[in-house]
Amino acid sequence: MEVERMRVHVGAQVLGVVNKKPDLGTLGLPEAGRVANDIFVALRRGGMDSIPIGSALIALMSSHSPDRESMPVLKLPEEYSTKRQVSRLIDFLVPSAEWKEAVPPKKWETVRQIEHFSITFMSHEGRQITTETIPGSCMFRLEALGMEIFANIIPVPSWLLSPASGKLRITELGMQDVSEVLARKIIRAGGNDMKDVQGIATLNNLPSLLVGKGHEILLGEVVRRTDENQEWLKQFKGKIMKVIAALSRAAHKEGKSEREHNIEFLLRIVSGKMKE
Repeated sequence: MEVERMRVHVGAQVLGVVNKKPDLGTLGLPEAGRVANDIFVALRRGGMDSIPIGSALIALMSSHSPDRESMPVLKLPEEYSTKRQVSRLIDFLVPSAEWKEAVPPKKWETVRQIEHFSITFMSHEGRQITTETIPGSCMFRLEALGMEIFANIIPVPSWLLSPASGKLRITELGMQDVSEVLARKIIRAGGNDMKDVQGIATLNNLPSLLVGKGHEILLGEVVRRTDENQEWLKQFKGKIMKVIAALSRAAHKEGKSEREHNIEFLLRIVSGKMKE
């Protein structure tokens, strides 16, 4: 079903969600960096301007590969990078126009995505509908580092279908840059998201990585979510303050000035003074 037609069902009752991401397994952050780089290079050779999202981007940025062109290089503390596990499913955003002309690498095996990621809802006409959680995305199985890896290619613009209080929600997905991916990781503020923010902020200047679109999104989302739900702000502040406390305790000689700037920046976020 086309997403434009599906929009008329926003708010419909969600009957079930299938998410088998945990079943696909994990690999270490350094290994994920090498895998993400191989996929990134394969897509670029196919003429596609792609970017991984989530923790896969951090893995790629810290891999020190020369193939990333102008992408910033991250320095990560060993105690974080050696412990951080990343999903074997790596999501890449690709412009739809480029994907239409692309030919996936021959060694990539197509996977029936709806069996791994789907959502079922009752349409307003009383019909039960099951579809992929990201209609139009393409999932592949490949071998890398002696293990099974999954690449999920998301031609954008696209849409993420998800439940919100038991009702169907549709979120538009567009092409993102590094600053936007990192800003959205801060906003989500999940357990692994905050570990990643802390890992990055220990040795790198966080505000510089969010310059431009990332800073705007961070400010806008904090304001919007605060207006909608004061309880969200309370929880968000608590998570950010834990990151600040960890950065204050960090004993690394390297990155001291960066940590000081990051603490000041994060304090401005939770105090509502980001515009200053």
